[in-house]
Amino acid sequence: MPICYKATRCEVCAARARRGAGHTSWKGGGVHSYKLAVLERDNWTCQKCGLCDPEVMEVDHIIPKKLRPDLKVDHSNLQTLCANCHRRKSNNELKNGIA
Repeated sequence: MPICYKATRCEVCAARARRGAGHTSWKGGGVHSYKLAVLERDNWTCQKCGLCDPEVMEVDHIIPKKLRPDLKVDHSNLQTLCANCHRRKSNNELKNGIA
């Protein structure tokens, strides 16, 4: 990466500074890696209906984070669901006051 020697940052350097730890929404990273590991473990297949379409797969917490925040990144508490199954599960949790 070239270094910018201007007194003020050029647009490229300013954009680089807003990535990762420099971004105001940075939360420490690592989220993508555990999600990818779960998706690969489940072969990008919905664990509820069996759909295999990588473009619509999401990672779901089996036991909601609200109930067990300590299991947030525990792979045994994560499953791959398609968007439809994930929405149904989330809606059921909301109806039952779980989420």
